[in-house]
Amino acid sequence: MSRFLIGLGTALLIIPGVALANPPDGFYGGVALGYNVGSGTLDIPGYAPSNEYGLDPDGIGMGAFAGYNFPGTGGMIFGVELGGNFLNTSDTVSTFVPGETFTVEGEWEASVVARVGGMAGDLFIYGLGGASIIEVSGAYSGGFPSQSDSQLGWTVGLGMERETAKGGFLRGEVRYADYPTFDLQCTACGPSNYDLSNISVSVGVGFEF
Repeated sequence: MSRFLIGLGTALLIIPGVALANPPDGFYGGVALGYNVGSGTLDIPGYAPSNEYGLDPDGIGMGAFAGYNFPGTGGMIFGVELGGNFLNTSDTVSTFVPGETFTVEGEWEASVVARVGGMAGDLFIYGLGGASIIEVSGAYSGGFPSQSDSQLGWTVGLGMERETAKGGFLRGEVRYADYPTFDLQCTACGPSNYDLSNISVSVGVGFEF
């Protein structure tokens, strides 16, 4: 993660010096398809001392985005964007109880971010940062009911867009998101706490209005 944040900071320092040409402005919207790589730890206090397990839900995410770009001083482009994705991410781990497993699944994710960027030739290059909320569910094997919880976290990222036709553009983007602890109850053993962060890489198509 440290290399990711260093790269993001370096890009944000470079962007103000990029010459602008035909900068995007106004309203826009589109759809995106991506892949999420999760990293998390499940903590089951009732199973101490064998109570921590790695659970890394990976999988596809697909959704839509909409936002507004406006020019700033010094040739910068600023904007705000709303986005949402349906997730198909999951991972399963075996606990120390023979035959027992625990599965975590990503349900959906939504965000509101600020963007800042500029033009490098035909590419609009930008950095982003803001708030992200995600819902996950967890279930033990053996017929116990699934539990779900949502948490508000933060996200940062980098992206680029290229105009394809009048009013249209293609997008590529990478984001890192981090969330507080999820409370996923275990019917048999009590509370189960889950910490999650993820990196998502996506491509999309959009239109300016």
